[in-house]
Amino acid sequence: MEELLKMAYTNFINDKELIQSKSGKLIDKALIMSGEKLEKLQPILNEDLYDEIYDSVMAGIEEVQETAFIVGFAYCAKFLTNGKIDLFPND
Repeated sequence: MEELLKMAYTNFINDKELIQSKSGKLIDKALIMSGEKLEKLQPILNEDLYDEIYDSVMAGIEEVQETAFIVGFAYCAKFLTNGKIDLFPND
């Protein structure tokens, strides 16, 4: 199931029309803002350290975006098949 959702995310994020849409811009907002903030570190850090930090932060954000999509999609599918979801299963 997770591989299917990863494929759905890849198709979703690579959709050219989505990227230009209001929703697509909202999805990329954190990525863009973080990149802009990280660029302020570039003159302070040596090139290797800056590249390492930049790549690590951006990869983390992309992973969070993918995970959020997958979890949201899974909850949506569960709701559609069961008619209900438990938003707070540990409470």
